[in-house]
Amino acid sequence: MLRNNYAAMSKSAICQLIHTHSYGSIKTRARLMGIKRDKCSFSEQEIEYIKANYAMTKNSGLAEVLNCDSIKIFRKASNLGLKKDKQFFMDMGNEITQKGQATRFPKGHIPANKGKKMSEETKTKMTHTFFQKGHIPHNALPDWAEVVDKEGYIMIKLPGTRKVTFKHWWIWEQANGKPSKGYNIQFRDGNRKNCALENLYLISRKEQIHQNTIMRYPVEVRVAIHRINKINKLIQGKNE
Repeated sequence: MLRNNYAAMSKSAICQLIHTHSYGSIKTRARLMGIKRDKCSFSEQEIEYIKANYAMTKNSGLAEVLNCDSIKIFRKASNLGLKKDKQFFMDMGNEITQKGQATRFPKGHIPANKGKKMSEETKTKMTHTFFQKGHIPHNALPDWAEVVDKEGYIMIKLPGTRKVTFKHWWIWEQANGKPSKGYNIQFRDGNRKNCALENLYLISRKEQIHQNTIMRYPVEVRVAIHRINKINKLIQGKNE
């Protein structure tokens, strides 16, 4: 069967013919026997058929008719400069949409178990899979545990809470109460891990923005920065 069919048959056809083996084992056996596959050269009649039908037909359909692989159809079409028609892709999209809609719940669908309580028998079987009241995850942080976030701030887990909070904010609030809206807490020495109360101070967001922008520099430095940025833009424009 290999000697008579392997050279000309497509992969799917040869696998159907020798269905007891995978294509990999068939290919290995053919190689050991010195049998090579034809490069699937198309006749003039087959080429005309591809030209006439490629734009609106699936490659798998053409391959089935011409008894070859879909990839060979694609390569030949590329060599011939053939492309799929826009309508083909629209039809394919509609086909996929229709298949998807067939598996979706229609609008207004009411689940079969809506309003029904779990039976006691089912509940008994599944009780061991439920989280018990007061369950604490195995990876939950213990009280007063500290972690450092990606910005370098220390986060602390307070007793009776599930979430962590900024340590420097908690320390400030314990001593001075909650800051007014529009204010932040900063570090005098710039070290975000130094949460000592004497290292913390209150600052308005407006002032904080002013400190963190170009406005914190002297006038001469600001002018120089503007000129450097302008020169860099001119250089980038010439390079483009």
